[in-house]
Amino acid sequence: MTADDPLAPPSHDPNHYVNDETTFHFVLVDKRDAFSFSVVCMPYLQSNMPSKMFYSTISAEILRICRATFKYTNFLLSCEKLIIRMIKQGAKPLGIQNVVCKMIKRHTSDFDKFYKNPESITLDLY
Repeated sequence: MTADDPLAPPSHDPNHYVNDETTFHFVLVDKRDAFSFSVVCMPYLQSNMPSKMFYSTISAEILRICRATFKYTNFLLSCEKLIIRMIKQGAKPLGIQNVVCKMIKRHTSDFDKFYKNPESITLDLY
């Protein structure tokens, strides 16, 4: 917090901010984005793994993002970066959409905090 704006993030930690005196909101930050080189942390569709497993890694990462974020807008922003990266790595948007919709329906309790149904979340991601 600063003297000018008590709700601004502290200079030593830009990954969170205070919404009011009792609520903290954290933003998921991928430090690999700051590197000047490409970090491959997800498989390519053309790799030697079955395509079903390839798409499952995408849905697992989206579930991890969901569990690590509190605000829906932050969730969508992080997922958008992931989806764009995975499309560049060979994923078909329809394939991502199918596995994500199934995953959200299997893990509804994790997504309940966003107060949206699975179809709405899936549409917001695309």
